[in-house]
Amino acid sequence: MLHPDIRHAGPRILASQNTDVVLSHRHLYLRNPLIMALSLYRSQCLSAVHEWFKEHRFVEISAPLITPSILYEPSSAIHISNLKTTKPLFLSQCAGFYLEAAAHAHERVYNLGPSFRNESRTNRHLMEYWHIKAELCSGEIRDIMDLVEIFLRGIFKAMLEHTKKVTAMLGTEPADIPVPFARITYREALKLLRGKGHEISFGQNISKQAEDALTNHFGGPVWLMCKSRCLEPFPYRVYPDDEELTMTADLIASRGFGEICGVAEKSFTREEMLLRLKEKGKAEMHDVYGWVLQSRDFGMVPHTAFGMGFEMVLPCGSRQGHDSFSPNIRS
Repeated sequence: MLHPDIRHAGPRILASQNTDVVLSHRHLYLRNPLIMALSLYRSQCLSAVHEWFKEHRFVEISAPLITPSILYEPSSAIHISNLKTTKPLFLSQCAGFYLEAAAHAHERVYNLGPSFRNESRTNRHLMEYWHIKAELCSGEIRDIMDLVEIFLRGIFKAMLEHTKKVTAMLGTEPADIPVPFARITYREALKLLRGKGHEISFGQNISKQAEDALTNHFGGPVWLMCKSRCLEPFPYRVYPDDEELTMTADLIASRGFGEICGVAEKSFTREEMLLRLKEKGKAEMHDVYGWVLQSRDFGMVPHTAFGMGFEMVLPCGSRQGHDSFSPNIRS
């Protein structure tokens, strides 16, 4: 057993009330009793996530962290330049390409591991975070939205007793997460928000203030469905009834947390994937995405996916800022 004096460094560091000082001493900050409790809570939640996937017949897939194939734009990728190869390689932004390949072997797969984004330092973003990803060889957009609600309800139920202990230390109450969540399309949201004074043009992302206006309007989390085609990455299907939109949805959490989950129907034909690659200026990158296209040549079925930042899920239940759950923040 550790002697109590070992943990005295934590409170002294916290006494500075200076975020930069605290984070520069993160290795000592971990000994603080509250941070110890949050770290334990994180560990318990990781176990609950794995258990939920096992109970629902998902196969865990270990995806590479160094990859040539990035999902988003290169500006948001972290390039690795000192490897002994001339091939451009990046830290993984998302395990999606590897999961969809594995899903066509196992039908239901998931990955829980780190992802990396070259993000600006904000209270919503981390350069390194833990990513919950799942892919299924079945369903449509509303089916995967329903599954996410079942997943969140299951995790929050499994974690309730642990959550009560953490919120008691924080002086808060466990969050009430009512499901099903409200649902609104991107076009409908633009109309509603303009009526509330938010001038957002079609094809623009919805701002933090507008997200808050949406969750306030609905009194809780809300699904933002069928986002603009120009906003979404190339693997996602175009909406058949409106080709300016995609078969995607983001779950916007209340209390300023913003997007905590994204879901999508994935393109499963070579033709649609090539079209979307051309739109994003990546059609000639055969050395990078050739294997993704080849998977479609050998047969793919309609499939769906969801992804959420683990550090964004935790505070929804405990009402604590997500940075506190990250043992070592990269910024």
